Amino acid sequence: SVTDSNPAASMAMVMAFVVIMLLSILLNLLNGGYRYFQQKYRKQFRFFTCHQKNAAGSMARFLKMELELRNPGTKTFIDCDDLTDLTRLFSYVGQDTETFLILGSPAILTRKWCVGEMVTAHRNNVKTLLLSWPAFLKPDEKFIEHFPTLVPDYGELANHGIGLSDVAKTFRWLHTVASHNLPEKFTPSSAFPLVSMLCGQSLSACRMTTFYSTDCPVLANPGDTEAMATAMVLSSMLNPKLIGTRLPLTSVLEEGNDVLDGAQVALMICSSNCWKSAQVERWLLQTSQLPSCGVIPVIAEDNFLVPSPSMYEELRPTSLLDQQEFQRYCMVIKALFQEIAVVFVPQNYSSTHEDLLLRANQAAGRLQATLTPLAEKVRAIEDRDGYKHIAEIDKGVTLKEDDWKEDPVFRETLLSATL
Repeated sequence: SVTDSNPAASMAMVMAFVVIMLLSILLNLLNGGYRYFQQKYRKQFRFFTCHQKNAAGSMARFLKMELELRNPGTKTFIDCDDLTDLTRLFSYVGQDTETFLILGSPAILTRKWCVGEMVTAHRNNVKTLLLSWPAFLKPDEKFIEHFPTLVPDYGELANHGIGLSDVAKTFRWLHTVASHNLPEKFTPSSAFPLVSMLCGQSLSACRMTTFYSTDCPVLANPGDTEAMATAMVLSSMLNPKLIGTRLPLTSVLEEGNDVLDGAQVALMICSSNCWKSAQVERWLLQTSQLPSCGVIPVIAEDNFLVPSPSMYEELRPTSLLDQQEFQRYCMVIKALFQEIAVVFVPQNYSSTHEDLLLRANQAAGRLQATLTPLAEKVRAIEDRDGYKHIAEIDKGVTLKEDDWKEDPVFRETLLSATL
């Protein structure tokens, strides 16, 4: 038989192996226990977005989507999706939120429920970040003094134990909160590093979630933060539905870039004052020259108004286009609204995630349908001499609404906007 020449060494090796096995089991048990208790006692919301609906509702939706994508298994609070009982609003902030994120649009401090959320975060020492819009001003003593006048219905907060002294303390506290300035112009290039910052990730970890081709561009007023956020939300929701189709994925076109000659279809985000944007003028004129590119208008605001005679008159003095280009631009806008518009309003109170997905699905169906190219529609207007009224505007003639309603193109515009 073979005898062990060094039994002590063999025994030591066996003991070391056993110890390693036991330590491994112990570490796995500790890790499992840590994960269990972390999951059990982790607060319900990783982020809570405090925002003013009509100024930052689309931005809040964009941030929710991106923050949850970057932090799998976590939730970001947005009232459209997560608030079913108003009486629980402040408890969500105080007890169920890890990071309270203030979207500092210019008038947010005049919204009583937003102010109440801030007071609650301050009282409960909730970690708070302020994302400051370029026009946002932190409250000074004069603002604090006049708050009751600026927000006359603030008294409703008293029902939740919030008085003027609490508001004043919170407004002064805002000067100490960690803040980050939103860029003057919000773009895909600046959006995703912003999300990385909020998540505490390095820029190298920034994972772009929008496909930056321009064969299917989404056009939005680059000077309108909400319009750009709406475009990014729509693009993110559309792209999974376009995989495997004949269409390329959508992309939000950034200022300074051109609509490429190979563009097959485009989406135009229709928002307040978008027609006054020189970049929008340029994009629509470029698109109107493409022989096979259809364009679908996307209504992005509840109060959006279809272009009217008064709007064309308002555009003329501010446009840098020459007379011929301006006439064509107005024809392009009219031709655009011959296509039935898609309604996609993330900032609306009723726009839940499920509702937006449904509307994105409708938009995907429209994109895959056969669209009449915008260039062809413009030519039809020219052939019918539908731009004669626009020429009269340049001559200083004020038109009556009835004159425009007699125009078949304008009637189609009104009809498409109501469908």
